[in-house]
Amino acid sequence: MTQFINPVDILNLAATDLTTIDDTSIKRAKKAVLAEIDLSDDGFFNYHGQQLTRADCERVIDELEQRDKLEFYHFIANNAALSKFLLNGDESFFTAFRHESIYKLPEFVRFISPYFATAYDSILWKAWQRKDGSFSQLIAIDPIVTPDDIETSCKTLRNDLVRQVEDVLVITDKVKDTTQEIDINAIMAQVEVLMDKERLNTLPPYFQEIRNKMAIALRNLSVEINNTRINLPVAKQLHQDILTLKIDGVAKETILKDYEVLLNIEQEQKAAKGDDPIVNQYLELIRLLSQIVEAAANPQTNVGGVKIWIDKNIDIAAISALDGKYKAIKYRLAIKLSTLGGNLWKHHRNKEAAYSYIEMAERIQGLEAETLELLSQAKFQIFSEDRSSVGEHDPDGSNEKTLKNMLWGAFAIIISLLLFKACS
Repeated sequence: MTQFINPVDILNLAATDLTTIDDTSIKRAKKAVLAEIDLSDDGFFNYHGQQLTRADCERVIDELEQRDKLEFYHFIANNAALSKFLLNGDESFFTAFRHESIYKLPEFVRFISPYFATAYDSILWKAWQRKDGSFSQLIAIDPIVTPDDIETSCKTLRNDLVRQVEDVLVITDKVKDTTQEIDINAIMAQVEVLMDKERLNTLPPYFQEIRNKMAIALRNLSVEINNTRINLPVAKQLHQDILTLKIDGVAKETILKDYEVLLNIEQEQKAAKGDDPIVNQYLELIRLLSQIVEAAANPQTNVGGVKIWIDKNIDIAAISALDGKYKAIKYRLAIKLSTLGGNLWKHHRNKEAAYSYIEMAERIQGLEAETLELLSQAKFQIFSEDRSSVGEHDPDGSNEKTLKNMLWGAFAIIISLLLFKACS
């Protein structure tokens, strides 16, 4: 812990004009302070509740030999709010903050950073514990610290948040242990306290990593609630709560995908009960389309009949208009259409029909990039195989040579006609 001691205060030079303070005046004031210590009953200098020894005073006073430090200490001594904050954690520096250009001066920031970080860590933790508006007021003002001291300035609060993540891990282990009976309502009450969504979201950027870790820990708990305790409603609600946290990166991607899985499970369960008519309708459509895809693998199947069925039953506009929660249905239909195209190429060598169904799948709005990439790869596969088959049927290149000769002949005729027209 770096305790702030202001030698300008000790020497009682705060009210003295900075331009008049020189080595002589400092030595004179220092001599008076040391004499006071020597004559005291306990041999200490009482400084804002701190008992400073003669050596303590000499050490900080000697810093004034550096002119920049003299200026910085003098500025702080004449800034009551900043001085009180560094000395005893008075929050008025933040509640009535006044911007000073010196706060942006790199030399001043390096000078004050260790003291500011220590004081800030203390008041940040106290404000967090109070659970009132003071925390938001504090973080609205950037601490005057160097990047190296940011961790120190938030250390106590961060350690507490790490412990909360660990508490979630303990709860998760309890849920995983099927030998134990659990009260899911009591567990979720604990989780609600640990998650503390609104306050976690107020944390400044430095805490983003710990916020993501909390989200992942809660995600793992949700997975166990669904998989081990077979409680989809609670797992789904927990995932919804997690998604209200300001998370980013891989954590957010993972939780979003997991949430979609839970929604898909819910849709299938509703369909089984007949609760969601849309899911029920499209699951039946997927079943019928699967039969068409399977039939297309038979070379005897009529390709025209396949087209008639598709035109009658597959409404791309309606599929595209489905709510976002039906992404799984869109995905499955797109993949089925792509597979249908693949079968029509593989077993019927009908490139036009094959492309048409893959492109139909591509027109479904709301597909994820990964799905569109799969469709693109399916088309490229047909294209590659088609080129290879041309080479196989024309091993000596005679067909290609004939085609080139025909093109040159046509070109010669066109040129002749143009020349004839020009001369006439």
